[in-house]
Amino acid sequence: MLSNASNIVVVCSHSNGMFESSEAASKAAQRYGWKLRPGQDPLTTPVFDAYDGIWYYLDDEFGKREVPPAEKPGGL
Repeated sequence: MLSNASNIVVVCSHSNGMFESSEAASKAAQRYGWKLRPGQDPLTTPVFDAYDGIWYYLDDEFGKREVPPAEKPGGL
């Protein structure tokens, strides 16, 4: 699962360092789907695209599909 396309989100090295070193940044990254918790399925975890402001599901063919409105994470 670690090498599956659905498990890959590209972020800059500064952000990645923050996700790994700061509990607050790590929790924020988890809320946005940029960092997974152990056992979390990347195929069913919505990922927020900060560039276009849209939530997506990633697939294992390097594709994405928009999350339906009823499934979008609340409070974000």
